[in-house]
Amino acid sequence: MNKRFAAAVLALAWSGAAPAQDGGPAVDAPTLAVGDSWDYTQRDLLDKNRTTEVKVTVTAISGDVVSVSVMSGDAQPVTSQTDRSWAMSTEIDGEPSTYRYLDFPLTPGKRWQSAHGWLNRSGDPFEEDMNFTVAGPARVTVPAGTFDAIRIDGHGSWEKLDGRAHAGATLTIWYAPSVKRIVRYDSVRNGFMKNHPSGYSLELERYNVQ
Repeated sequence: MNKRFAAAVLALAWSGAAPAQDGGPAVDAPTLAVGDSWDYTQRDLLDKNRTTEVKVTVTAISGDVVSVSVMSGDAQPVTSQTDRSWAMSTEIDGEPSTYRYLDFPLTPGKRWQSAHGWLNRSGDPFEEDMNFTVAGPARVTVPAGTFDAIRIDGHGSWEKLDGRAHAGATLTIWYAPSVKRIVRYDSVRNGFMKNHPSGYSLELERYNVQ
């Protein structure tokens, strides 16, 4: 499995979520433990029947460095490193960078900017630059259950670094403190495939946390 894809998973239809009701308290970074695990279904935006099972497991913790195993479908697991806030290491045009789709503490109204890079199957470099806002508390229903979560909205753009393509992008993320991780992640990139939007959603199927 592509390591950049594994890192992006660490990163993971809006009808299942209720809107925020009030500002709500700040949410701190989770206390992770070895053995914590999460199983997701990844569903393609254009072909709802195209799904992949993704399993994320914490395998080691050393200080602020958290090692996780990511298994996608039938591929061999890939080990990646993150931190207690689920930041991901990435490269943008060959330069190392850190992508934060969660920026703890998650305080309603908080804003930040972050970017990440990836390569497509042909090896072409891309960059996505996002502006995030903590929208506030929301209840969300996924296959694993109904959770009190905090919703983060992301708006920005992607571009192919040779300058030949670019368009808008949106992310909607639901993070549940009781689960220590996202329970739903919707990614949409406009104009990516012959001017049609593309993207995927991750929904939590089951989890085991200490």
